Amino acid sequence: MEEKSGGIHRAWSFVQKHALILSLVLVIILQFVPNSEGGLPWGGMWMRLQVQDLPIAERAAASSVENFIQDQASSLARQQYPNLPEENRRKVVEDLKRKLREEHKAALESEKNKLVDQIREHYSYDVDGRKFVYMPDIDPYYYLRYSRNIIETGHYYDELKNGVPWDNHMIAPIGTNAEKTWHPHVLAWMYRIHSIFDSQVTLMQAATYFPIVFITLSLIFAFLMSKENK
Repeated sequence: MEEKSGGIHRAWSFVQKHALILSLVLVIILQFVPNSEGGLPWGGMWMRLQVQDLPIAERAAASSVENFIQDQASSLARQQYPNLPEENRRKVVEDLKRKLREEHKAALESEKNKLVDQIREHYSYDVDGRKFVYMPDIDPYYYLRYSRNIIETGHYYDELKNGVPWDNHMIAPIGTNAEKTWHPHVLAWMYRIHSIFDSQVTLMQAATYFPIVFITLSLIFAFLMSKENK
């Protein structure tokens, strides 16, 4: 009993001594905990990583199949029982839906899988036979173009116009001053580092990990700052 009590005391002392680091580890771990509804204060990383698997494709396909079953059952109910009161018809529709699911289970599952593939195909691009998912947000594409310029030409702008870094794509066809920002440089470096481990990775694919990397770094920075100010 004394040995068990001593073990608990040592564990508690360790937790007290390293409370800040353990809290940081816990916060980072919580970022990867599933949060399907999005209403809980954790799971931020998990939600961003979901983009790569496009789980919305499963939900959209299932919803489409369910709507098809609903329409078929409602149509059959109207044909077979045209004078049935609405309340009774709803029960008949539910019974017909259940029957359709049982009798056409394989066909419905096949149709759902086909829709899932079509949705994923729509939101994916192909490079040398390998598929990647498009970035879900709009703003990153702006910085992605500057990053591509850095990788291909060594500078972020499209051209120098009278000595001024110029963006030929903004306010086309006139163009405007190219915004000088660190963001595209970071994306370019992320791509270079990622390519060391995966030579086939695309710039866009590497850029999708930007928020994940920097959320993690910002959490670490915030905890270190709180330690300094303690």
